[in-house]
Amino acid sequence: MARRFSTSVPFSEGGTATLYTAHDLVLGRAVVLKVPHATGSDQVERTFREARALAAVHHPGVCQVYEVGLEEGRPFIALEKVEGSSLGELAPKVDRHTAIELVAEVAEAVQAIHEAGVIHRDLKPDNVVVRVTTDGRLQPVVVDFGLVRFTGDQPAGTNAGLPLGTPGFMAPELVLGDPDRIDARTDVYGLGAILYFLLTGRPVFTGDAAAEVMFRTLHEEPRPPRDFVPDLAPALQAVVLKCLDSEPARRYATAREVALDLRRQLAGERVAAPRRGP
Repeated sequence: MARRFSTSVPFSEGGTATLYTAHDLVLGRAVVLKVPHATGSDQVERTFREARALAAVHHPGVCQVYEVGLEEGRPFIALEKVEGSSLGELAPKVDRHTAIELVAEVAEAVQAIHEAGVIHRDLKPDNVVVRVTTDGRLQPVVVDFGLVRFTGDQPAGTNAGLPLGTPGFMAPELVLGDPDRIDARTDVYGLGAILYFLLTGRPVFTGDAAAEVMFRTLHEEPRPPRDFVPDLAPALQAVVLKCLDSEPARRYATAREVALDLRRQLAGERVAAPRRGP
């Protein structure tokens, strides 16, 4: 571990990296250190590329990259330590209006990530931390970039053919591990899955095992949110279902379009998403 940081025990062990809470001894601030499991020149290149891409994102809804480096040949990234609760933890406590506002802000942050050439691929309530700003406002921050893919990546070396993500929040193309279909619209599905969870209290698909959930993702359509929340506005349901369409071409083309439609719905304006029949 980098000697300028004092570290504690790992607080998150993911499939590709371990996260440590740490203290920057030079600048005197708390950070999160992301240390990939893999080593070697390819991993070093990927880690530095990830850090450069995220460092180019200047948005309050994306955790900041402070530093990237090597310690004894192993790469690490020092990230902003976001203090707050995840959207998953807050879901039972936020009202519908607040939930919509938060997801609209997350969508704007995801748009900034996409413009930096990065696809998140693991958007879910637990990967959005909500902090309270100095003026008392709730600010959602997208975290955990362990499964990012860079725009223009070739299938080789990107786990082609393997499902990546969290069952219940994964787009069908992630379940299939189809790199040719993974793009910004994959994260649009993730935004819809987050909103679905906040509105209904459940993931898009459920099951007794991950394999069952992924099977249902591929072979079933999401149940309309109004099945669980009858008083939900039809326009809001239309936005959610457009995000969650199994065919990427029928989803919103960009995360910003999701944000715009959500704000239209909050303002009582007509949304772009078409309403579906029974």
